[in-house]
Amino acid sequence: MNTIYPIKPINYDQLPGSVISHIMTEADNLSEVSFVEMEAGSTIEPHTHKVDANMFILSGTATVLSDDENNGRTVTKGDCVFFEALKPHGFRAGKEGMSFLSINGGILQKDGSLDFVS
Repeated sequence: MNTIYPIKPINYDQLPGSVISHIMTEADNLSEVSFVEMEAGSTIEPHTHKVDANMFILSGTATVLSDDENNGRTVTKGDCVFFEALKPHGFRAGKEGMSFLSINGGILQKDGSLDFVS
């Protein structure tokens, strides 16, 4: 059976200037894929997750914030950014903002919170 269901964007206090839409199945209410939209100039401060994450840049640009050789690099549409579990990472969006698809091992928790450690 085909199903169409709404994906509700969520604002999280720890991510000012960003909106996350978790893409999940209605059956399990879990998400390993999230669509993230960052406003122009907004920042996702460096943080960690207990899972690996691949971030596919869909539009705009951002500066990578990390504690490794990628710190300060600019990413743009078509780039993929990978961070292993417990590796601090974040972004500072460019003047047009940035959107990306995060494919991860389960950042959204069953209680609706994020596996997000700043």
